[in-house]
Amino acid sequence: VFNVELPADVLSERLFVEENGVVSISAADYSRKKETESIKIDVIDEFGYEGASLRFGDPVGPRQNASRAAPNAEYDFYCFGRGMVDVYTYVLPTFPLYDNPSFPGHESSGQGTRYGVMIDEGHIITPGFSGTEYGYDWYAAVMRNASVKKSTLYIDKPGRHTIRINCGTPGMVLQKIVIDFGGMGRSWLGPQPTKLH
Repeated sequence: VFNVELPADVLSERLFVEENGVVSISAADYSRKKETESIKIDVIDEFGYEGASLRFGDPVGPRQNASRAAPNAEYDFYCFGRGMVDVYTYVLPTFPLYDNPSFPGHESSGQGTRYGVMIDEGHIITPGFSGTEYGYDWYAAVMRNASVKKSTLYIDKPGRHTIRINCGTPGMVLQKIVIDFGGMGRSWLGPQPTKLH
């Protein structure tokens, strides 16, 4: 039986907490966000697996490089384990739109929707969706209403941490994040949010 006692300061906060080997986060329920004049981060109500989603900038806004300085949303969480973890991001399957006359079109460009994922001040992973419009990956993502991407990151110790999603391609819509410590099972929608309150 795993019956750990949470610290008092954690109990007083609205953190996402590891439960049965996973931390599941609803994208619209962020802890903090950092915007710029050209890239705003907005909640889209009544959309996505958890009832609301988060859009990173206008789809025709300026491209970002998903670096540490890019506009971002942060989510605080508490875990009981450490080591390598798989982070699953559920994003709306979209093609990038740029104000660029040389852009040849989404079917043949090979350019995909990109964003950054990092835990604390660790390494940044930049997953993306680059399936062709009529390919199987695109078909499956549209049927699911999400492109689910896996990134492997490192957590150095148990306790409180922050996961950050950095803007890359503007207009990217994030639905949920799941951090898998080894307990994630197969499901269509992923585990329910594991928020403390």
